[in-house]
Amino acid sequence: MPRFDFMGTEEVDVATTEARPLADFVRELREARKLSQADLARATGLSRTYIKTIEDGQAKEPSARTLGLLARALETDLVELMSVSGAVPDDYHRARFESDRDLTMYLRRRRNLSEQSVTTIMRLIRLSELETERASLD
Repeated sequence: MPRFDFMGTEEVDVATTEARPLADFVRELREARKLSQADLARATGLSRTYIKTIEDGQAKEPSARTLGLLARALETDLVELMSVSGAVPDDYHRARFESDRDLTMYLRRRRNLSEQSVTTIMRLIRLSELETERASLD
């Protein structure tokens, strides 16, 4: 019988649905930027072995910090990378949540993230939004 979260969304097995899209997304971006796994490891400060683990779809759930490092090194939108990883909903946008409180509740309950991870995700989203605003002013 399907289970539903507090927002009425059917719960699915995280391991089978989220690791593969993130793996493919990271590999495709890295290759498009003509970076080796070693190059990406140096740019992020992560080990090459961990980069390979992510690209092989074997990383359980990369931390918000790791996603931030990957987004910066791969020159991609952080919120998109977080969406692909499953850290935030696929159709994330501020209008979906009436407040930051609603989003933090979603992250805690649906994603079962620690308070530190939720705080880091919220900071990274705010930083991404500020960078987007700044870029649109230039």
